[in-house]
Amino acid sequence: MASKYSDWTIKQLKEEVNAAKIPDKRLNSVLPGPWLRLPTCHVTPILNQPSTCLLLQRDKRPADCVTPTCNDADAFMRFFDDKVKAFRAATNGRKPPATTSVADASLLTLLLCSEDEVRRLIMQSPTKSCTLDPIPTFLLQELVDALLPYVTAMVNASLREGRLPSSQKHAVITPLQKKPGLDADDLKNYRPVSNLTFTSKLVERAVALRLTSYLNAHGLMSQLQSACRCHHSTEMARLKVLSDIYAAIDRQQVTLLGLS
Repeated sequence: MASKYSDWTIKQLKEEVNAAKIPDKRLNSVLPGPWLRLPTCHVTPILNQPSTCLLLQRDKRPADCVTPTCNDADAFMRFFDDKVKAFRAATNGRKPPATTSVADASLLTLLLCSEDEVRRLIMQSPTKSCTLDPIPTFLLQELVDALLPYVTAMVNASLREGRLPSSQKHAVITPLQKKPGLDADDLKNYRPVSNLTFTSKLVERAVALRLTSYLNAHGLMSQLQSACRCHHSTEMARLKVLSDIYAAIDRQQVTLLGLS
C-alpha cells in the first residue's frame, strides 16, 4: 500500500479529493477530540489514506544536502531535553524583572473570532503542514466552506478558556545544522526546529491580533522596537541611527558608534 501512494503528486491528491465524497460522521474521526464533538459534515476519503502522511513527510532537500550522522533520534531528544533542563536550572529562583503598570485597563478576556476572521486567517496562512495535522493545510483551504464553522468553534473554545488542548501542544522536532560543513556527529552543531500543528498556529495568530491591538490602543508598544513587528524593520532602526548621528553633527557634537 505504501508503494502505491509514494509516487502521488499534490495534483493527483487534489483530483482525488474533488472526485470523491464520504458519508457523514467521518469528520468526527479526524478532528481533534479534546475540543468538542462536532456535527457531521461531508469530507473526502483521502483524509485517512497513508498518502497524506507520506506526502507531508517527503523530504524536499537534494541528497547532497543531507549529511549522514551517527546519532539517532533518541540521542537528539536527550541532548535537546538536557539543554532545556540546564537552562531552567540556571534561571530557577531568579526574581522576575520589575514592571510598572502604565495603563488603567487590563486585558482580562479575549474577544471571540467571527467566521469571516477565521476564514481570512486560514486563507492568508502558508500551505505548510505538520504530520500531526489531521489533514494538510492546502486541503483545509479548499474545504474551508465546509469546515469553517467547526474550526471557528475550536479557535473560540481556546480563546474562551484561555488554553490549548493537550493535543495541540506537541510538535515535530527536526534537528538542523547551524552552519554547513560542521561536524555532523557533534550534537552541539544542531538546533531544534519545531513544526507545530496548523490549528495551534491559527489560535496563535488570533491571540496575537488581539494582544497587539490592546498594546497599541494603550500605548504599551515600544516605538523603537526593530524587527518582529509590522512597519518596524531593522532597516528603519539603521535609518534612525544615521538620523541621530547627522543631527548630532549638525549640533557640532562628537558622535561615537559602538558595534558589538
